[in-house]
Amino acid sequence: MCTVPDMAGVRNHEDLDAWKLCWELKERVFVFTATGPASRDFKFRDQIRSAASSAADCLSEGFYRYYSREFARFCSMTRGSLGEIMNQLQHAKEQNYVSTSEFDEGSLLARCAMGKTTNLLKYLLRCPPRG
Repeated sequence: MCTVPDMAGVRNHEDLDAWKLCWELKERVFVFTATGPASRDFKFRDQIRSAASSAADCLSEGFYRYYSREFARFCSMTRGSLGEIMNQLQHAKEQNYVSTSEFDEGSLLARCAMGKTTNLLKYLLRCPPRG
């Protein structure tokens, strides 16, 4: 499903497929944590929102670093945040904070974001160390 990113057409962080998926995931997390039981579990709500924001933020920040290895480090942090989101989504499902379909959609989105971010990371690690 995911291939090596085409960096030729990328002008800003918003052009990255990985960032687009992370952003969409963040938006969905904020929607389901705004109402219902998830909104009242403050620790959970804040934790998953922080992880969801961090995933998109790290890709954005990394994109504007001068060297590819620096960007790769931020992709690695994004992967960590996405892993945390996947774990928190499982918690949300077990606590009935999300429906089965919301869980499935969120999990698929998180896995796709993870795949795109992983491919971007691999691409960046193949670049010359100072390029």
